[in-house]
Amino acid sequence: MERYQGRCEAVLIRLSGLVPAPVLDQAQHLIDHGEPAEGLRSLAWAIKEADLRVPGAEIHEIKALTAELIRPEHMPPDFEAHGLPD
Repeated sequence: MERYQGRCEAVLIRLSGLVPAPVLDQAQHLIDHGEPAEGLRSLAWAIKEADLRVPGAEIHEIKALTAELIRPEHMPPDFEAHGLPD
């Protein structure tokens, strides 16, 4: 679980400066309280709702880290469209 949580936190670190700090703070709060997948789900929705563009590798990492824990219908539709080419 610690390794998984570390991978989730690493996504937040890499997105620092690309995503507004309050969004990252909310995701970190969920991660800190034992809900790392929910933190990334929250982050994904914030990226979608703000129509942000972030590195495609981070979109793929968020999807990979939530794949077995968050049902696909609970993730933003067309989330991949918010990824920049690698």
